[in-house]
Amino acid sequence: MQNTSSYFHDSDVNPSGFISPFDLPSNKPRSTKTTMLSIAANDANEERKKILATERKYLEACDEKGTAPSSCIVRNVCKDTMPLSNLLLGDKGVAALAMSITISLRDLDLSSNGLTSEALLHLSPCLPNSSITKLNLARNGIGDAGALSLFKVLRHSKLRSLCLSLNKVGDKGVEGLLEHIPMEGPEVGHPEDGGGGMQSGTTKRLDANKNVPPHPPSAKIPNTRSPRASLAYAEPPLEVLNLSSNLLTALGFQHLSSFLSKGPFRLRNLDLSWNTGGNQGCLAIVNSLGKKGSEIVENLNLAFNGLTDEGGAR
Repeated sequence: MQNTSSYFHDSDVNPSGFISPFDLPSNKPRSTKTTMLSIAANDANEERKKILATERKYLEACDEKGTAPSSCIVRNVCKDTMPLSNLLLGDKGVAALAMSITISLRDLDLSSNGLTSEALLHLSPCLPNSSITKLNLARNGIGDAGALSLFKVLRHSKLRSLCLSLNKVGDKGVEGLLEHIPMEGPEVGHPEDGGGGMQSGTTKRLDANKNVPPHPPSAKIPNTRSPRASLAYAEPPLEVLNLSSNLLTALGFQHLSSFLSKGPFRLRNLDLSWNTGGNQGCLAIVNSLGKKGSEIVENLNLAFNGLTDEGGAR
């Protein structure tokens, strides 16, 4: 009879002497399906640990900032989209959120949350290390300081779409585009350079309708075009910029025109409607596009800016 003792450890007891096939040692490898299920289970456990760690980090940040946690943030803490509109998070709520942003986040909607410039002082420094490509800050109370902090990190971030409509961004705020995004490239389209206005067939869509009767003549605007940068920088990835319904005047439009003329880059959509650019500001924008309008801005909205028939004809 075969010696069965070798199939058992010294501590095993087999009083009946019967050997089941399941007791015999097996060298058969685990099936591929079993291995894949095991890997998937491990991955799921790791993902769950990551979510719990991020949730804990957010709750601790809320504690530190003295604000109540948002269940909507907790539910979406590790997702690629965060729809946080109309939650009245306030500046402290955004400060807590900024401390727990994950690399997976791509789309962040913070519209209608009662934010001021202080919120962006906390959020902006996080953008260069994040994967956020779309940021909606519409219908808040963000002013020049907030816009400046945002534009300061713009060329270091992955932002492609930025909405600042219905805020309080003024001329000083958009000046940050010139200060913090220096790029080497020819300046085109300025009348004194012989650039003239836009030629037919350049910008694909220009919306300048529904403007109002002429405003009183504004003060002469100084030439604020910056000299060409001595160093070339990678172009910013920004494709959509919405500054509709802010506090921009003709001077702010002049700053933007200098930014546009410094290319090379391309905005698919630039919305400047519902500001007070007037004839002078709108013409500065259009002239900055020159003969390469469609290569710089594809869709331009200048509606409700006080543009008159005289300005439109020019």
